[in-house]
Parts: sequence; C-alpha cells; structure tokens
Amino acid sequence: MFKVYTQQNCPNCLELKNLLKANNIEYTELDVNAGTTEASAAKAKMIFNDIEATPAVEFDNQVIGGNVQELAMNILGKVL
Repeated sequence: MFKVYTQQNCPNCLELKNLLKANNIEYTELDVNAGTTEASAAKAKMIFNDIEATPAVEFDNQVIGGNVQELAMNILGKVL
C-alpha cells in the first residue's frame, strides 16, 4: 500500500492522485498539514529525506519526492 503525502490546494497532489486512480492503484492519503501526530511524523520523514514539497510517496519504508510523472513511474514500477 502506498501513502501519498499531500496538502490542500496542491495541484501536483491532485494530479498524482488522479493518475493513481486512473491506474486503479490503491493508496492512503495523508495531509501533512493536518495537525495530527501522523501528519507530523510524515512531515518529519519528508524533511529527513530532503523532500521540500508535496506530493511525496511512501512505500516499503521509503519516502520519495519529485515531479508527478517521476512519482507515478516509480509507483507503477512497484505495482507491475
């Protein structure tokens, strides 16, 4: 299962979510600004991995960032 780190009003986040839905890839969404313990932990993981912007994706205990197309290709590579 993939976790997609997002934030409100993020067009790249919406684009990635739409790509995942179009490819029938299940994911859990986490708004990194939600103010929860889980959101704080997600934000800390992004900082630890030098990721400065959303969206970011967590899978296999690894967090990656990048442009939407790179993230989608990484995810599709894990699924196929």
